[in-house]
Amino acid sequence: MNMYEIILITVSLLTGFLFGYLTSYVKEKGKNRATIEDTKLLTEEKEKVTSKFDLENSKRKYKYEYKSNLYIKYFNLLDELNTKSNEEAQTEFLPALSKFNASFLIAENDSKKEMEATAEFSESIQRIMARANQSQLRFKTETSSLKIIAGEEVLRLLEETEIANDEALNRSSEMMKHYASLLISRQINDLERYKSEIEEIAGKLNILKLQLRQAVRKELDEI
Repeated sequence: MNMYEIILITVSLLTGFLFGYLTSYVKEKGKNRATIEDTKLLTEEKEKVTSKFDLENSKRKYKYEYKSNLYIKYFNLLDELNTKSNEEAQTEFLPALSKFNASFLIAENDSKKEMEATAEFSESIQRIMARANQSQLRFKTETSSLKIIAGEEVLRLLEETEIANDEALNRSSEMMKHYASLLISRQINDLERYKSEIEEIAGKLNILKLQLRQAVRKELDEI
């Protein structure tokens, strides 16, 4: 083997090695580039998912806070309405009733005095019911937005509660309006009937209030 052949073989080996090295380098670089691109894509996808997750959490948090604040306001107003009704019964209705009973007894079948006592009692009742109607209207106005955002079950209970509240107010108003005339005519059974009806509605309202609280908790938990 002459020198030329040796050089040719050496060059061929070197060329083959260099080609193999370059091929491996290009392949490895391609792999690295692909890995970098994959990592970049994965990072971008992760950021998108994280951003979407954060956005969803923010939306859920806002929805929860918005709903819970409205529901808290509703129950506070409902408690305020009931408390105010009880206070007015104690501070205005019962004293007016006691005064009417005393005046009526003192009248001793004096029709003029009986009419005066009845008229005074009626005026007191009208003032009480006017304030009760105003409170009821305010309650409905300030809680009307709940019907827009409430779930199906909560909405059903809200409407039933509103109907029961109206019914309780109407029956109370009717009883107080006719109380004097029923007492004068000794129609005690009718007075007892009114009382029983109002107590029944009050019991229904307490049950509805409990059901409504449970439905609200469930709805908020599912946000």
